[in-house]
Amino acid sequence: SCIMSYDSVYFFSHTARKHVESATLLSMKLINLALDKQEQYLEVLRLTGHSTIVSRLDKLLLGINPQTGQADHIITISR
Repeated sequence: SCIMSYDSVYFFSHTARKHVESATLLSMKLINLALDKQEQYLEVLRLTGHSTIVSRLDKLLLGINPQTGQADHIITISR
């Protein structure tokens, strides 16, 4: 068995929190980048006549979540 001191528990919880905050920030930056690039991507698909059906990310993020009946996708992602 292992006995951890208060300092050890604080260090690990503080470190874990920093990792979670960093991962959340990176996720939000990735979503922001995708939102910035989606118009260019959709335009390329249109110009090339590609038959792929795509949905706009902003519509997906702001759309109604069928499980909750609310527009809470971005909240779910950030959790």
